[in-house]
Amino acid sequence: MEREQTGGSDTTPCHEFASYEDFTGVFQLKTANNEAERNSAYSLRYQIYCVENKFEDGARFPDEREKDHLDYRSLHGLVLHRKSRLVCGTARLVMPQRDEAEPPATFFEFMKKKAGLPIETTAEVSRFSSSKAVKRQCELFPDTQDFLQQSSLLPHITVSLIAFVIQEAVKNDVTHLCAIMKPALLRLLSRFGVNFAALGDPVEYHGTRQPCFVPMEKLLSDIATDYPRIWEIVTDHGRLFEEGPRVQVA
Repeated sequence: MEREQTGGSDTTPCHEFASYEDFTGVFQLKTANNEAERNSAYSLRYQIYCVENKFEDGARFPDEREKDHLDYRSLHGLVLHRKSRLVCGTARLVMPQRDEAEPPATFFEFMKKKAGLPIETTAEVSRFSSSKAVKRQCELFPDTQDFLQQSSLLPHITVSLIAFVIQEAVKNDVTHLCAIMKPALLRLLSRFGVNFAALGDPVEYHGTRQPCFVPMEKLLSDIATDYPRIWEIVTDHGRLFEEGPRVQVA
């Protein structure tokens, strides 16, 4: 993917995100860099997918950490409340296996074949979520209460997780993103310029899910054109493109 800088910090900020800098004073976005931080992501996923939404059977995870066979090759993003260190949001980017084929009959392999996506540079976005219960705990702190007088948490958490996905995709030379998402999540992401294209018909898995994909060039162009303030946030005012590639996930 050719890394062109589009948009930029000289554009007028969107009013809805004028307080994003205040949000980052209360919350922190980071990529999990060690086992303890990855366990924080798994614990939050247990809270979201097993406790709050009953998407997965909690009995399968006696350690209260929701994990699967794709986590070993994934990058995990965390949105943390700075004072309490509570993790309220997470997402993961499942990296391509650059030196071997995908196992047959996996959804990751299906999506790449279905769309003709490049095998070595397509990553999957999944576990993109936040916890209502943990957000309520964070709201008990005075700093969060002060922020909530300006704006709600959900849009800012969503933008932070979008930033995680885009930043790690660019750093790892990912050219395409794929996913299987609820239609409601796809609609939410489209509010921020993230426009996935449908990949075949919807499928039934704990409710209706839509297989989808988006080229990184289109994603960055759409955000820069329609939501320049969000482009500033997710690219750190374009500085993201000045960084060199990072070591790939084993």
